[in-house]
Amino acid sequence: MYLTVYCVLAVLILRLASAIEEPYVGLSLGSRTVTLANLTNSGNISIIGQLPVGSAYISWFEEAVNLKPSYEIPADNAALIDVLQAARNVLEAASAENAYISVVALPWEVRTYKLDEIIISALTGASMLDPRLEVIPRLTMIETRHVVQIAYGFDLPQNLGLPMNFDWSAKVEPLILHIEYNWNFMGFQLIHIYKAAASLEHDAMFKGFTDVNYLGTDQKSVTEIENQLSIFLAKHIRPPGPSTPPGDHFYIPDLRAVTFSGDAPPHAFDVLRTAVEKVMEGYPYAQLYDTIRPSELFAVGAAKYAQFLVEFHRDFNPHGGHEEL
Repeated sequence: MYLTVYCVLAVLILRLASAIEEPYVGLSLGSRTVTLANLTNSGNISIIGQLPVGSAYISWFEEAVNLKPSYEIPADNAALIDVLQAARNVLEAASAENAYISVVALPWEVRTYKLDEIIISALTGASMLDPRLEVIPRLTMIETRHVVQIAYGFDLPQNLGLPMNFDWSAKVEPLILHIEYNWNFMGFQLIHIYKAAASLEHDAMFKGFTDVNYLGTDQKSVTEIENQLSIFLAKHIRPPGPSTPPGDHFYIPDLRAVTFSGDAPPHAFDVLRTAVEKVMEGYPYAQLYDTIRPSELFAVGAAKYAQFLVEFHRDFNPHGGHEEL
């Protein structure tokens, strides 16, 4: 009898240990690149792979970007579903067990609630969604502001060049300039960082920089990006001092970081980086964060966000109920 009890306990302990070690998998949907990232409970993150996509998915993404009104979705989403299944196949090849997707991330310019429903339905219908998040499926779809904050740990003030004891109610209101650069558009976002949240304050999207094949040595492209970025920032960020009237704007010391994402070719990001460094001469508090490859940022952020969701839900819902966050 005691042996049976010990065996049962041993099995339960092994199962618990296995569950604890289950990784968090983030999936990002780019214009021509679909990326999978893996985060273990020990904090190690790795890129499982970047899936090749065909012309059908490329056309689907382009249509999603160009839809008017912007809250609509493409009529035919078969290419998207195929990509989700391809991601599942890659996970199964990498690990025979627990081939689940935890969180999906895509640019704010593409994400809509209708698209969320399509993706969540596809994941749950094919048993691809991480079981730990099945009770909160809506929260498994995230966009740029979530990705940027959690991928680089901007919820910690020291990661923004601020003191560890920073007063989040102080005059400095930390801002992130995020730039998405892919085969369909370039997008600027000003993201306001709070102690436990992030909000999109201002954004702009440009489609004049998407012919990325010729970028790399063209000074004209650098100048055009400089001009657009300078205009965007000057509209929303002002010099501090009595000469600046009050209004709906931030101040130069608020801008603390610049981040990149997207799957434009590397030489296109070389052009972008040159332009950004020039513009940032007027914003001395802003640092460029580019230790995560732009094409991998969303997948990394999605994996980290999945861990946050699981731990948050467990801590605030210890009895396993179905309350929403």
